[in-house]
Amino acid sequence: MSAKKTIILVSSDNEQLTVNANIANMSNTIKQIVEKNDKDTVELKNISGATLKKVIEYCYYHLEHPSPSKDTEQWDLAFAKVDQETLLDVIMAAHFLEIKPLSELFCKAVANLIEGKSVQEIRQTFSIKNDFSPEQEEQVRNEYKWTEGKTK
Repeated sequence: MSAKKTIILVSSDNEQLTVNANIANMSNTIKQIVEKNDKDTVELKNISGATLKKVIEYCYYHLEHPSPSKDTEQWDLAFAKVDQETLLDVIMAAHFLEIKPLSELFCKAVANLIEGKSVQEIRQTFSIKNDFSPEQEEQVRNEYKWTEGKTK
């Protein structure tokens, strides 16, 4: 892929984004698709244009700032402060695209969101329906009693 200067990424909503090949190389998935198919265009049918733009923004920043520093750390923290839907969409995209540092950053943001919350608070935060019977819930609570000291 190094001979190609730009790659066109096509989102699920048919938004076409042209990126530098070095940006595309940050994704193992895109890199493999381009190398395997010898194409300059990669269709990403499970990633929206808005999410893809967010991923590309992260990649451009980290391409320009490759060394960890206080500035990149602060930028990352600010970058990960997004609404819940964007947070989960970026995690899914980063996982699919195999961009490990982005995936880790956003997973850490989720961990920070749920840290210290009870099971009920986490369910409320993520609109998770409790589909356990009272007996199943009791069994799980007994099985994972060791976690109770870490929640409110």
